[in-house]
Amino acid sequence: MDRVIISAAITHIRNAKEEIEKLPRDRMNRQTRSEIDHVCHALDDSISHCQDLFGSAGTQNK
Repeated sequence: MDRVIISAAITHIRNAKEEIEKLPRDRMNRQTRSEIDHVCHALDDSISHCQDLFGSAGTQNK
């Protein structure tokens, strides 16, 4: 059960990141692009942290 929940949470974070990455960067100013990059990096860090804590449970949907 825990593995399913963890895997679902990681998938949710990945999906959110993918949606953010689809935003039209050419319409953003430099500061907004920088913030988007920061958010994507933070989401990657969150995924990595979950995978480190919970092992392979977080890599099933990679």
